[in-house]
Amino acid sequence: MGEISITMATLESHNHIVGDIERGVKVYKHGGVEFEEQETNSYWAHVPHKGSTKSVSITFSRDGHDIECHYCECTWKYKDPPVCRHVVAAVLAIQGGVVESKITLGKSATVTTTVDETNIARAIGSGSLDVFAAPMMIALMERAACDVLADTLDEGQTSVGTQINVTHIRLKSSQ
Repeated sequence: MGEISITMATLESHNHIVGDIERGVKVYKHGGVEFEEQETNSYWAHVPHKGSTKSVSITFSRDGHDIECHYCECTWKYKDPPVCRHVVAAVLAIQGGVVESKITLGKSATVTTTVDETNIARAIGSGSLDVFAAPMMIALMERAACDVLADTLDEGQTSVGTQINVTHIRLKSSQ
C-alpha cells in the first residue's frame, strides 16, 4: 500500500462544494468514518451523515498525493462530481488526519519582461512574426509559478509543470 498524503491545498484545488472542505474536516474529527482498501490506492468508505451513512469510493493517484477519481452517493447526479464533505472526511480518515503543508491557494507572483528582438517568435523559431513568442510567455508563467512556490519548498526541491492550457491573444491598446 502506498502512503496517502493529500494536503488541504490539494483538496481545495479540486472542484468542491463551497464550505464542504471545512465541513468534511468536522465530520472526520467527530469520528466514525470506516474504510477498507479494495486494491492499491482504491478505497470504499462509510461516512456518518445525519443518523445514517454515505457511501464513498476514492481512488488516489499512484504516488498517493492526489485524488484520481471519487464517488459519493450525495453527488451522483453531477456530470463532474464535486468533492463533498463525505469525500473529505474519508480522505482524512484514510490518511490518518490533516497533512500539513506550507502551500496555500491564492498566492500570486508577478513577473515582467520587455518584448525585444530576443523574445519574438521569429528570433526563437516559433513563428515568422515580430510578436512576443508564446513559448516566452509560458516561460514567464513558469517563472511566476516558481516564485510563488519558493518559500514552500525545502532546500534542493523544485517544481515542474505537468500541464498547461494557454490562450495567447492581442489586447487592443487603449492609447
